[in-house]
Amino acid sequence: MLIPLEYQKDQYICMEGEAVNYVYFILEGQAAFVLPRYDNTIYILICEGDHFGLLDLIQSEETNRKSKEVWDMKR
Repeated sequence: MLIPLEYQKDQYICMEGEAVNYVYFILEGQAAFVLPRYDNTIYILICEGDHFGLLDLIQSEETNRKSKEVWDMKR
């Protein structure tokens, strides 16, 4: 079931550490992943027609392993 939600400019959709249980579809406007510690610097921009949320967290075991390897290399 799709439920329409409207967010105002500069309103957080999800905060770090919160459980993400939905897939969000951007029908109008933009959203972004931001770094609150650095004055909300944008590091991923999500535009009209894009989606994000629960699907971004579902990964295969191989993808998780590769992500960990990349993370370890960047430390």
